[in-house]
Amino acid sequence: MKFYIIALIFGFSTIFSQQPPNQTWYFGKFGGLRFTNTIPSPVTGKLDTWEGCAVFSDPTTGNPILYSEGKKLYKPDGSVVTGGDSIKSGISSTQCCIFIPDPANAQRVYLFTAPDLTGVGVTETRSFYSHIDFQGTPSILTSNVVLQDNMSEKIAGTQHCADNSYWVLYHHKSQAKIYAYKVTTTGVAGTPVISSYSNNSNFFNVGAMKVSPDGSKLVV
Repeated sequence: MKFYIIALIFGFSTIFSQQPPNQTWYFGKFGGLRFTNTIPSPVTGKLDTWEGCAVFSDPTTGNPILYSEGKKLYKPDGSVVTGGDSIKSGISSTQCCIFIPDPANAQRVYLFTAPDLTGVGVTETRSFYSHIDFQGTPSILTSNVVLQDNMSEKIAGTQHCADNSYWVLYHHKSQAKIYAYKVTTTGVAGTPVISSYSNNSNFFNVGAMKVSPDGSKLVV
């Protein structure tokens, strides 16, 4: 796995798509937008968050299946998935969480979380993942599996360039290191690929990172 890492001081850019599966967004204080017409239409969700959030949608229809602000896991109707009220992130985590499809089962998805390092009473600095089945009534198969301690609020994901597996990327909170976990048909790799880059800073707690559409570059 090889990335060219680009450090930005003042900001970052994100590529958005207005077609499935990214046509419905939930964010902020019960806010949301749906991009099914020329003019986006407002929708109401259950999120009440300051920063990061994630939506997992049907890749064909674009209809939302699950969404989260890193604390709770919601169904499209706004109810909380059973057992989904103790997700290990927080409302002040920059990127907080990301959904990654399960390469072995099209009816299952992983939810990876980054810690909330700036919220009130912060005690958790580890990264986690949960495994969810959304066929019929969504259910959590495994919850809050520990990945690594001392992680920042940065998290990103990309599909493998050669097959249907994925990479999930975390950034260390005080070192210029990227931790890459491979997600395959056999599950989430327990040991990450660790890559270092040159940076004089020792503070990476907050901020965001993004993989380029072609998977060749990582903006941190």
